[in-house]
Amino acid sequence: MLSCCGTACAIRNAESSPLSVQGILLAILVGTGAIASAEDAGNVQNLLICLEMLPASIAMFFAFPHSEYLEGGAFACTSCQI
Repeated sequence: MLSCCGTACAIRNAESSPLSVQGILLAILVGTGAIASAEDAGNVQNLLICLEMLPASIAMFFAFPHSEYLEGGAFACTSCQI
């Protein structure tokens, strides 16, 4: 088994994707010692994803309103018998 150290190890072992900006920044923080381990970096990434989902879900609520899919909504089928 190969051993690694510093930022390279954090990038390889973190649960987060090393290709994301967050993953790279978290790997740098692990390498500098600001975050204790790659596992902690993965946990921070998971928390950030959860926090990002709230504004994303609110945006989706307004971007794709459910009223369009109700009977008599903006795109209701007039020839369909439901």
